[in-house]
Amino acid sequence: MKKLTTLVTVVFLLLFMLTNTIEANDQSEGLKNSRKTFIDYFDTTLVFDIYAENEVPDEHWNEIEAILKRVQNTFDRMEKDSELYRLNASAGGDAPFPVSKDLYVVIHRAFEFADLTGGKYNPAIGPLLDLWGTPGAVTKIPTEQEIESIKKLYAYDKVKDKITCHEDDEGNYSIHLLEKGMALDLGSIAKGYAADLLRDKINALGYEHAVIDLGMSSISLIGNRPEPLEKGNDNWRIGLKNPNPLFCNKKGECQDRIFGAIEVSDVTITTTGTDQRFWFIPNDPEGKKYHHILDPDTGFPVHNIIEQVTVISEDATLGDALSTSLKAVGIKKGLEIVETLKQKENIEIEAIFLTYNREIYVTSGIGTTIPFTILHDSFKIKDISELKNEDKIIHYERPNNVTKPLLMALGIMAGTSLVIGGAALIVKKVREP
Repeated sequence: MKKLTTLVTVVFLLLFMLTNTIEANDQSEGLKNSRKTFIDYFDTTLVFDIYAENEVPDEHWNEIEAILKRVQNTFDRMEKDSELYRLNASAGGDAPFPVSKDLYVVIHRAFEFADLTGGKYNPAIGPLLDLWGTPGAVTKIPTEQEIESIKKLYAYDKVKDKITCHEDDEGNYSIHLLEKGMALDLGSIAKGYAADLLRDKINALGYEHAVIDLGMSSISLIGNRPEPLEKGNDNWRIGLKNPNPLFCNKKGECQDRIFGAIEVSDVTITTTGTDQRFWFIPNDPEGKKYHHILDPDTGFPVHNIIEQVTVISEDATLGDALSTSLKAVGIKKGLEIVETLKQKENIEIEAIFLTYNREIYVTSGIGTTIPFTILHDSFKIKDISELKNEDKIIHYERPNNVTKPLLMALGIMAGTSLVIGGAALIVKKVREP
């Protein structure tokens, strides 16, 4: 038991050091850390850390916030005043709908990913999402018949020719959704686009070191660490979240809440997983949960062994869309897509796939050009040749070297309680007249 306690303590200390790497930069000589938190955008908490000789003035924060407002007012599909909502409402109309450059560029890029993945990544999936409803508690799960009845409005092979994008010589943009009921959803790419705009703005304001945390699923790094980790290493050290940690206490401290760490600079790290957003029916005897990443072919959540995908790229828009795309297409196809982008398109991008049974598959640059450390011995890097069946989901089995001591400890505690209880009962019996 003493060895187990020592092990847990060491792991917690290591994780604490990793997750506080960014905060440690506050002590950088000659640079101050200006931190700003925004809570009114993208349904999450956004945290900005900018390191500079002087405090970031209010006018600069205002310029940064203006970008957040602009992105939200453009891409929030559920907000009636947003540009995307109005575009979707125009579906089936006789004339194209005039759009901003922001919306045009993101839609155009989104359909590039749809082509790349054969429609597994599908920006026209709005009607299917509406059928499922807002993630959370729902009264029922859609039936196959209900899904089939709306496929003509979102299935990529049926709608790709019913969406036209046009740019004229004067820089005006328009989108035409030809069939009534069609609806675009850009939630899987808009945050990455926002990160690119924010990086450009912060660089334009003259700042060379910054961290943009767009709600944990996207962390954008500007420049390198002001204070090197050690001699010759000025990368940021970023912990990779474990979506399914074990042995967490009431404070949320978990033995293995971070499974690994990478060391990078001037990139965006985007993560898509099945643990954060899902649908469920309250009081369901089976307790089923349906994660939010839907397969357009079946209309139900993507069914494969991937629990989480992390993409590292200089292009945050690319990384955001690609992390969802890779989950949808699977590990083998996903690795092929990334390596093709690297070799044929000369794009600097890497990916880390984590399966439900704690196996890790990585692209060629992970562990070579990007240092990667695994922090818990229940996680293993696997070669793609070892992957047999991607559709058979095998959930993680707790390793004996962890569970055995815990079960022994629980047994000892239970036994002690029984002994104490028994002794108290004997004393009570003896004292009875």
